[in-house]
Amino acid sequence: MPSGAHSPAAPTSVPGPAPPARRGGSDALLAVAVGLAAWLLYRATAPAQVNLDGLGYLKLLRHNFSAGHLLYLPLLRAAAARPFASPLDAARAVSAVSAAAAVALSYATSRRS
Repeated sequence: MPSGAHSPAAPTSVPGPAPPARRGGSDALLAVAVGLAAWLLYRATAPAQVNLDGLGYLKLLRHNFSAGHLLYLPLLRAAAARPFASPLDAARAVSAVSAAAAVALSYATSRRS
């Protein structure tokens, strides 16, 4: 190499902050706790009277279909077969569990991002 030329410098990397450590087990437990809190809140704030749309599903329970809700009625029928006080209690339980699962899964998904 000529005396006036210099070799290209090796690229230097500047160390940045380390990525946060994954806490898979504690994140999962926290997601379950958030879901349980959502379930408790949902059950505590359930309306005393449901609207006519919700009662319509209970009337369709003896049939096996409802337009646009192909899996809801079989799920509701399975819940109503359990020892609940009424089909309305079964519908509220299905809604509460669904809401809690949605909150817990949303929380767990957002923690992974």
